[in-house]
Amino acid sequence: MTIYFAAPWKHRDAARLARDQFEAAGIHVNSRWLDFNISTTDENNPEVLRQEAENDITDLIQVDAFVVWNLDISEGKACETGIALMLGIPIISVGQGRNVFLHLTQVNRVDTIDDAIAALHNLPNHRF
Repeated sequence: MTIYFAAPWKHRDAARLARDQFEAAGIHVNSRWLDFNISTTDENNPEVLRQEAENDITDLIQVDAFVVWNLDISEGKACETGIALMLGIPIISVGQGRNVFLHLTQVNRVDTIDDAIAALHNLPNHRF
């Protein structure tokens, strides 16, 4: 199974550790943003930012499931959640997100990364 893992940029180090948990459980995380290195000179470069956005969309449309970690408010993860909803990708929301769309019936809300891993293992037609 391959997932896209969304989390706030400012919590990227914690998200990388969570990615390790998913990978150890046999779940591939294809979220390139976790390894994207942006310098201060790139922060306002439209070409660099456009490429990163395109990478995120490309990664997201290729997955079996979408996991969003609600550590903080984030425009990026909100956009990614909307894309997953529109594409009908199974969504697992970890933690107490404030986004109203996380309360839709097609969103599986869990408390921890371990709970998300268990939920992913219980998705129908999983490929482990």
